[in-house]
Amino acid sequence: MEFSRVVSTLRKWWWLIVLSTLLGMAAGYVAQQRLPPVYYASSTVMVGRAIENPNPTNTEISLGQQLALTYGEIARRRPVQDATKAVLGLNGLPEYSVFQVPNTQLLEIRVGDVDPQRAQAVANELARQLIALSPSAEGNLTADRRQFLEDQVTELELNIEDTKDRIADLNTDLATMYSAREIAAADEQLAALERKLRDYQATYGSLLSSLKGGVNSLEVVEWAEAPRTPVGGGAARSILVMGAIGFLLSLATALLLETMDDTLKTPDDVTRSLATPVLGGIMRIQHGSGKDKTIAGQKLQAMDNEAYRLLLARIEHEGNPQVLMVTSASPAEGKSTTVANLGVIVAQEGKRVALVDADLRHPELHKLFGLSAAAGLSDALTAGGRTAASTLRATSQANLLVMTAGMAPGNPAVLLKSDRLGEVLAELAQEVDVVLVDTAPVLAVTDALAVAGRVQGVVLVVDAGRTRRKLAIEAQRLLASVDAKLLGVALNRISPQASMYHQYAYYYTASQPAESQSWMGRMKARLASR
Repeated sequence: MEFSRVVSTLRKWWWLIVLSTLLGMAAGYVAQQRLPPVYYASSTVMVGRAIENPNPTNTEISLGQQLALTYGEIARRRPVQDATKAVLGLNGLPEYSVFQVPNTQLLEIRVGDVDPQRAQAVANELARQLIALSPSAEGNLTADRRQFLEDQVTELELNIEDTKDRIADLNTDLATMYSAREIAAADEQLAALERKLRDYQATYGSLLSSLKGGVNSLEVVEWAEAPRTPVGGGAARSILVMGAIGFLLSLATALLLETMDDTLKTPDDVTRSLATPVLGGIMRIQHGSGKDKTIAGQKLQAMDNEAYRLLLARIEHEGNPQVLMVTSASPAEGKSTTVANLGVIVAQEGKRVALVDADLRHPELHKLFGLSAAAGLSDALTAGGRTAASTLRATSQANLLVMTAGMAPGNPAVLLKSDRLGEVLAELAQEVDVVLVDTAPVLAVTDALAVAGRVQGVVLVVDAGRTRRKLAIEAQRLLASVDAKLLGVALNRISPQASMYHQYAYYYTASQPAESQSWMGRMKARLASR
């Protein structure tokens, strides 16, 4: 779908998108309010003993961080969960998460529950069960091996103290020596003692690590406490998520409806489908029926008046036919109103114009001008009937005459196919400057095709958002089959909010000579320059 159509879809369905978004947010709020408050408790476990070493190595720290990832996965597994449930006497565990604090050897166990005491108990017990699986857990060393390690540690402690004492004594003796040979020997002996002390200390640290678990050991550094207040951060997130879901669903629905809609709504739609120029756009008339729909009724807005002037200017530019037929593909698409208002515009320019109602089945022109339907076209077409000039009726608009449909005939198609129709139109052309003919819809009956071959030009009225593409194409094909000269399309009933209406209005106004530009053209020019 083109970007312009997406924008048009958003303009058309904005109310649905906004309403769906608000409903989604409201649903998220209601759902969140019905949920019980959730309390979160956290316990923290340290992996390894690097923090106790004054000079930890990079290998030791890196290994601890890798082990933390492994223990995090173990904490999510069934053995730890089952053991925790068994100790606490629970049938199931609340939701919990285990994650490594970035760039550390710390594991955080976070438990959420509606009961703060249970959240605390589960967080702490998960930590205990995780430690129970590590080498640092009590009982993982045999009694004999632990006793041996403890004896070695005790012996090393005595050796370390003894070595320190000997170093201190040697330093004292060194202060009283004067012989270079004695001093050199004492220095050599002192260096040997210091090396031995370092070895003892390294061995001592290693043995302590073995007793405590070394790098692969776990220790709780922070026990969970019972939370006092629930965490409410999820409410805003739920509202936003539900609002986003409502927005996306409504947007997808609007785009789907527009994709499935095969009606002609914009000038681009008409140009692509019919390869025919759009002569102008006419805004939807927000009035009742009859005279309220005509410029002569003096109830249309000035912009409505100007739209018909622009349509007439474009028709004149396309060939200025003296006898023009206006029709549509289907009924109720605005062809009769278009004929009536075009006639008023021509009359206001000082030209004599005759409107002919050739829609003998459902005539409308007499209603629009408040005239009687008697003595009209059907009477002039009947053999031995009245002359064309005698059936013309004057209207409240100077220079505007109307030939109504007359009495309803039993065979309107036969009358319109007769040679007499051509004679009537020729007589009218001698009486007035312009003849505008309103006909039945092209696809409804063959009446319009009978008239199309006897006029100098045809305008097809398309109801924006109502006329289906395939029907307009079929109407164009039928007109072409009788060699009708289709001047273009009048796009009718454009929404007042539609930007294409203003774009076309400005385009056609600006294309006229400067002295003929109307107030709307000047207004659009000022707006465009901002």
